[in-house]
Amino acid sequence: CAWTVTYTFKVSDECGNELTGQTIVHSGSNQTAPTGTAPEGTTGIDACYVDAVTPPAGTPAFDAEAAAAGYTDNCGGTVTATLTNTQVTGDDCAWTVTYIFKVSDACGNELTDQTIVHSGSDQTAPTGTAPEGTTGIDACYVDAVTLPAGTPAFDAEAAAAGYSDNCGGAVTAELTGTSVSGDNCAWIVTYTFTVTDACGNELTDQTIVHSGSDQTAPTGTAPEGTTGINACYVDAVTPPDGTPAFDAVVAAAGYTDNCGGAVTATLTNTEVTGNDCAWTVTYTFTVTDACGNALTGQTYSNSGSNQATPTGTAPEG
Repeated sequence: CAWTVTYTFKVSDECGNELTGQTIVHSGSNQTAPTGTAPEGTTGIDACYVDAVTPPAGTPAFDAEAAAAGYTDNCGGTVTATLTNTQVTGDDCAWTVTYIFKVSDACGNELTDQTIVHSGSDQTAPTGTAPEGTTGIDACYVDAVTLPAGTPAFDAEAAAAGYSDNCGGAVTAELTGTSVSGDNCAWIVTYTFTVTDACGNELTDQTIVHSGSDQTAPTGTAPEGTTGINACYVDAVTPPDGTPAFDAVVAAAGYTDNCGGAVTATLTNTEVTGNDCAWTVTYTFTVTDACGNALTGQTYSNSGSNQATPTGTAPEG
């Protein structure tokens, strides 16, 4: 870094007379900056922008030893690298960190404005859990198939609510498939969806399952009973001699199932009141759909009386 060369000499004439102790002095130092090449930066790093800004969480921190490794001193001495500036650009989806440094030799000669560039992005898919589906929905199979009439339609906002992005950005849910199975009495709707972060990282094959069945009893009106029947009370008590017997098909005819299925009528009670001159038969029945939903306490009545004149022959006079 600082050297002196002194030449000591004598000056002689042709007669051998000498002037001794004469000197010439040269001085100098190593004034040449180191030479070399900065190391290659790292690409494709999986890290958030905030990690790039605050290394070493996600981005390789500046490594002075590694930075200096590609440089040499012309005099063979040690070289050192010193960070002079850091620049970070981009966002979570594409960021770059540029380290600017100088390389110095032992004599203070500097090679400035050397750079190492690292780059990366958020490459991690969102994490989380799908929301619970709804169970026990009162709806027909056709409503489950043709949403949103009876089944909760796919709600992208609700589907995404249970997920988060490792970099703190927004996530979105997108429906990728809908599967409906079962029948009116027990059906299942499965929504398959993908959750995506702002950088396009996807968590696939997430599912929400809703289930339900027809839980609604049939509706309608009992048939009109028959009036004015000409029959004795005993016939009303023991049909079908004089009173129309309970007809399940006729009883069910005025009722419908909300899901369009068949309904059946079942006699649950028969009540006969009155006497030969005026009697009433009341049939109480239940109407049930294919899923077992029952409408109870339905009734219709038949009524009549003995309307036949007596028959016979007068006694002999």
